[in-house]
Amino acid sequence: MHNLSTTEAHLQFGQATDALAELWQAICIMAHLIRYKHTEVCGQKPNPHACALLDRAKAHINVIVESYSAT
Repeated sequence: MHNLSTTEAHLQFGQATDALAELWQAICIMAHLIRYKHTEVCGQKPNPHACALLDRAKAHINVIVESYSAT
């Protein structure tokens, strides 16, 4: 029984570590998208597309945060 709880703790630690690494990557991508939007995007048509891309990135970050919280 002790081995089972230890193994479960190791698996949870691994899942949490993976979620944090994925979160870090998603935040870096989001920061790059924001910088790109502010420097390169202008006009009525490209701006909504850029905003939609940022919204999808935010949604992905929220999914990762929920995954980390569940772990």
